[in-house]
Amino acid sequence: MVKISSSFTILLSIACVPDLQPQYPQSQCVDGGQRLSYDDAPDSLKTHQLDDTIVQYSALAGQWEVDIRCPPDSPAARTLGFVVETRPRRDIGFQPLCSGGIEAVTKCRVSFSGQDFPELAGQSSEFDVLLSPGSGMCIGRLYPEADYACAPQKLDPSYDSTWDFLAAGFTLDSTNALSGYLNYGFKPYQNAQGGMSQAGYDCTSTSAVRVGP
Repeated sequence: MVKISSSFTILLSIACVPDLQPQYPQSQCVDGGQRLSYDDAPDSLKTHQLDDTIVQYSALAGQWEVDIRCPPDSPAARTLGFVVETRPRRDIGFQPLCSGGIEAVTKCRVSFSGQDFPELAGQSSEFDVLLSPGSGMCIGRLYPEADYACAPQKLDPSYDSTWDFLAAGFTLDSTNALSGYLNYGFKPYQNAQGGMSQAGYDCTSTSAVRVGP
């Protein structure tokens, strides 16, 4: 068991002024500026690298399985199944950032299954997708106020009354290797020093395998 750090509660305050091109109307810095759809974006944003990343994203659609040790010190791995439903190219958006630059983002739906993970079986959620040309992508929860920092997507923790949160996410690298991470947090408690502590564990997986369309 490990202590959950404060990084899992992302409450960031960023003071900056958007550095936007004329085609991006300015808005408050909290969201960087108006998002452009793929169809409305200038050709200069639709690079060959981005096109390759979009192909990677589209190829995620289908059924997957991955072996994961959760808690990490478990003697044997458990198998988690999940289905990814991607969105069409027209649903990709280009988001100007507070710090300058532009990110390509979209969404996908992930539905979990598998007897080994009853706390996840039957859960389904929309995940944000950060498309990073040349690097792959992050699939989780994006925070515009943190220039689209990527964190685990929160899921329903009510399966166990001792849990405070349950979250999951995935990364796809440039070699098409799909990795995942699963985070549990237990209810906060008062420690011996009188302060509040929270315990839980972080579990990671590598080499997810496609098992169906």
